Amino acid sequence: MRILLVGAQGTLGTALQPAFHDQELVAWDQTDIDLSDLSSIAPKVQSVQPQLVINAAAFTDVDRAEQDEPRATAINGSAVGELAAVCAKIGVTLVQLSTDYVFDGRQTNGYDESAEPAPLSAYGRSKYRGEQLLQQRGRDWILVRTSRLFGQARGTSSKLDFVQRMLQQATQSDMLSVVDDEISSPTYAEDLAQAVAALIDSKVRGVVHRTNDGACTWYEFAREIFAQAGVSVKLEPVPASAFPRPAVRPKYSVLRSTKLPPLRHWREAVGDYVRTLKRNDL
Repeated sequence: MRILLVGAQGTLGTALQPAFHDQELVAWDQTDIDLSDLSSIAPKVQSVQPQLVINAAAFTDVDRAEQDEPRATAINGSAVGELAAVCAKIGVTLVQLSTDYVFDGRQTNGYDESAEPAPLSAYGRSKYRGEQLLQQRGRDWILVRTSRLFGQARGTSSKLDFVQRMLQQATQSDMLSVVDDEISSPTYAEDLAQAVAALIDSKVRGVVHRTNDGACTWYEFAREIFAQAGVSVKLEPVPASAFPRPAVRPKYSVLRSTKLPPLRHWREAVGDYVRTLKRNDL
């Protein structure tokens, strides 16, 4: 099967490539397709003649989106509509990735696939716009919402993920302050990539929530990272207000899956990732 992967150099795109090693994979990143150039999307996709399209590309800078919402909406919203339309036209499935930030975080029992989005930020609004256009213009699609993605990315412009950033900061300071009032589920890109591959082979369609099992605050996430890495550092739990940021984050955005069982627990996944980083001296 010929699969077109958009966003191949990002965190998930990097993990997805080996997950489809036995397929004919066309891997595109920013140098191959400009998602802000909407008129170019359909002809470029059609030229590949894919049998499946996975869009793992996104404008992911949550705070910068507050200053550049039109660009965030073009990439996370309008471009998804174009991809959905061309996939419907050529009769192939589109797998689109989305985020827990489409929710406002006010439901303390979490959000299942039927929950109504109510984003708090420009980033969340842009991703929700993509979800809406996918459902309006798409025909055969899978919308995969996930949260707190961590894992290695190949792209030279990729930022450090939370795990890498915590380990790096621990080498520069013996005390770190970490937010302790925002709760969601960390998700390992390697696990999510395998889950996406399994979804494609299944009959499940529509909205799907895929995260590692369990939930935590950023502070609890950091504490587990250092425990798994054997790093001694003093952690101070602080409210999100201690780090004023342009974009408002949801306080409780745990994604509940009603269609499929959860992936393995996030603590186990963090352990595997930390060991991978150590082996690679990262």
